[in-house]
Amino acid sequence: MNVSRTVVISVFHSFVTRNLLYGSALKKLEMAGLHIVLLVPAEKYSHFRDLFKEQGIEIVSVDNTRLTSLPRNTFLQRLSFLLIRSHYLWYKQVERRDERPGIRATLKYVFEHAFVRMFANRPLPRFIYRKLYRWYADTSLVEDVIRQFQPAFFVSTDVFDLTDRVCLLAAARLGIKTIGMVRSWDNCYSKGLLPIIPDHLLVNTHYLKEEAVQLHDVPAEHIEVIGLPQMDSFLSLPTMDRTAFMHSVGADPKEKLIVFAPGGSILTDIDWQICEILREAIQSGKIRYPAHVLVRNHPHHPADLSRFNTDKHFTIEHPGRVLSTNSKETELLPGDQEHLYQTLAAADVVLWVATTLGIDTAMLDRPQIMVNFDGFEQREYLKSVRKFHDEDHMKKFVATSGAHVARTKEDLVEWINRYLDDPSLDHVGRQRIVETQIIFTDGKSGERFADAILHAIVSTRV
Repeated sequence: MNVSRTVVISVFHSFVTRNLLYGSALKKLEMAGLHIVLLVPAEKYSHFRDLFKEQGIEIVSVDNTRLTSLPRNTFLQRLSFLLIRSHYLWYKQVERRDERPGIRATLKYVFEHAFVRMFANRPLPRFIYRKLYRWYADTSLVEDVIRQFQPAFFVSTDVFDLTDRVCLLAAARLGIKTIGMVRSWDNCYSKGLLPIIPDHLLVNTHYLKEEAVQLHDVPAEHIEVIGLPQMDSFLSLPTMDRTAFMHSVGADPKEKLIVFAPGGSILTDIDWQICEILREAIQSGKIRYPAHVLVRNHPHHPADLSRFNTDKHFTIEHPGRVLSTNSKETELLPGDQEHLYQTLAAADVVLWVATTLGIDTAMLDRPQIMVNFDGFEQREYLKSVRKFHDEDHMKKFVATSGAHVARTKEDLVEWINRYLDDPSLDHVGRQRIVETQIIFTDGKSGERFADAILHAIVSTRV
């Protein structure tokens, strides 16, 4: 049987580039003689063309903004959110109700809440939804793009993304085999029901495998756990001299380095207050060591720190390259991942609000603190950062006891001091984070991604 040597891979979320394309995955596929086609957002075409101009990779642009705005696809996406019951989807419904107070918003909330209680997490409604999706979704903008390459496989790097969903369906309608990947640890709970189950599904962890089976009906035998490809570089990069690194971020090498990853503008507006608490604690001596704070903003939604009176004890960073007026399209470059590694390698303690940085921190066995309070304020639960840390995936992280959960500013300062006194505190818990959230520490997760594609092609040929 003659099987195409072409593989079409979607790259519609900016973190996919960092997660999969900078490491060994594409290199291994190229060495195996595959023709690789990357489907990318139209506005990022030039970026990807320049990024891979030295390699034999074909870049094809897709107007994903137009695709995601098609009425049928928008309706089906919204419906999918009502077929999964999770903490995140619940509080998003409440937020939508409260954004526009009135009878219409209240009735919509009551209807959605009742619909979820009746139909979410039930096999029959999921079956009906998938039938509806296959019949009704509009794939007209991508079918010709995929058809022209006649690939052996279409590879979706983010199966819950709206564009990827449509591309998966387009491939299925064309009779093309599919491989999918769950992009991030929260996706099975937060992105609605998976409408198109790929022929093979790749996931980072055993948690995601369980969730894909239980919540999304993916057959367990079609799922492979490969680890986190973005962590491969953390296992191979040389560690920079700490003195040189501290100088590079404007810090005194004699100071302790506190890294703070704020929640960012779409999650909270109290990040500046956490910075003020740290500044006051350093200046007053409540933090018992001379310290420097490196604020590492989220590339997609940097914190609004305009009310923070920064001083010499702070360095504020904005990682990534902005490629659009939409900050969510910011791309992380290879140097950004290396800088993150060097930052965490030099860190004495890491503080964060609702981020995957806790996983990176555990990989380097650095003490970490989850900031679970709202600065100087006492906010009700649904307006507090506390709700983020009660999300289903985050509860599994907290259960490892690998990070201290700080519930007050006094608690935060106390545990900064404890960790600075004894960095070995909670080492066992951090090991549990590695075992459950990273899985593989052999630096070959990217290779496992490539091997899964190569094995699927061979299996198809047989």
